[in-house]
Amino acid sequence: MEEVTRLVSTGDCVKIWDAVSMAPLEQFNPHSSSHPVAQACWSSNILSDQYLVSASSSGDKLVVSSLKSTPVPVVELADGDHKEEVTCVSFNANDSYVASGSTSGDLVLHSLTTNMSTRAFGHGSNQPIHDLRLSMVKRSLLGSISDSGTMVLWDSNTQRELHMFDSAHKAPGSGLAFSPTSDLLVVTVGLDKKIVCYDTASKL
Repeated sequence: MEEVTRLVSTGDCVKIWDAVSMAPLEQFNPHSSSHPVAQACWSSNILSDQYLVSASSSGDKLVVSSLKSTPVPVVELADGDHKEEVTCVSFNANDSYVASGSTSGDLVLHSLTTNMSTRAFGHGSNQPIHDLRLSMVKRSLLGSISDSGTMVLWDSNTQRELHMFDSAHKAPGSGLAFSPTSDLLVVTVGLDKKIVCYDTASKL
């Protein structure tokens, strides 16, 4: 059977699309139907995009869904771990845990093997988290971008800050990505219409 490259979008529900024809393939809501889905993220294994983690705008929980055939919720995480709306989710490199961030500035790591979560960490309500990602190369490296335009690198093993790039953007940051081949390069985008590249070695 021919592999289909799929895209995901969120809103009132999760929608899966054929990336070539842009035809809708699936539509479902693994959360309460009364709350929109805030964000969704594919599993990190690019050869097998069979799992998806999603967060609802109510911030009540994260849901990992299997998309091997029809969408089926398989794991619920983070029930009550965040004080406010969950804004972003990301799998780590081997899909063993999920990181999530919220408007309260909290970051939480959730183990898919033990179903346990870390204590919330971050810079608090003065820096609502808009996006986060875990490096595919240096697996302990976590990056977050906040409402203040600040990008922070974290050690996901210790949940400690490694470096803060203060006010890299002059408006809220909206997206973040690590290089898929090097742990030295991180890129963020913001509402100031800028793309900012960071060297994690020289901290520039």
